[in-house]
Amino acid sequence: MRDLDPAGLVNKRETSWGGGNMLLNPSFENGMAGWTASTVSGTPSVTTSASEVSPGLQLICTISPSNSSADVYQNIVFTSAQIGGIYTFTALVKVTSGIGWVQHLIVGGGVSSYQDRWCPAYAAAGWVLISQSFIVQSAGTVAVGISGVNVTEFSVDCCSLSPGVVGTPDNGLFASIQIGGRTLTRG
Repeated sequence: MRDLDPAGLVNKRETSWGGGNMLLNPSFENGMAGWTASTVSGTPSVTTSASEVSPGLQLICTISPSNSSADVYQNIVFTSAQIGGIYTFTALVKVTSGIGWVQHLIVGGGVSSYQDRWCPAYAAAGWVLISQSFIVQSAGTVAVGISGVNVTEFSVDCCSLSPGVVGTPDNGLFASIQIGGRTLTRG
C-alpha cells in the first residue's frame, strides 16, 4: 500500500507491530527523506537498492573502517499527552560486512526501556527482526532508529514505530516471523 505524506512524497507503510506507524518513509522508498545518518566523525555512505525482504527498497549503510559505527534515525517529538505511553521500534536488519552487530537506537531525554531487553543482529545471522519497547517519561525529542557497531556495512528495511507492545521479540510471543516469503528469527 502506498500513501502520500504531507509533502507529497510516496511512503510505503509497512504493517506495524502494535498500531499505526509513526515513522515517515519507513522503508526508504524516498531514499533518506525523513532520516539522518551519522558517524562519530562524519556521514556514512547510504544508498538504496531493491529490497531482499519486501516489495520496494532497502537502505544500505557503508561505514569507513576508521569510524566503525554509524546511526540511521529519525527525530520523533513526543508531547505531554504521550507521557506514560509505551512505544515499540521494530526493523529488519542485516550485517553485510564487519564483525559487530546492529541494534536499535533510542536516545533522548525522557525515555526509559520497557522490559530492558537487547536483541541485536550479529554478522553472518542474515536478516533479523529487532525490536525495543520504551516508555515516554517526559515531552521532548527522541532519536529512534538503528545503530551499527563494529561493522562496515549493514542493511535496513521495514522500520516501524508504533504505540504499545504486541508480539514483539521483547516479550517473547514468537521465535520467528515470515515476511516477504522469508522466515526471520528472533535476534
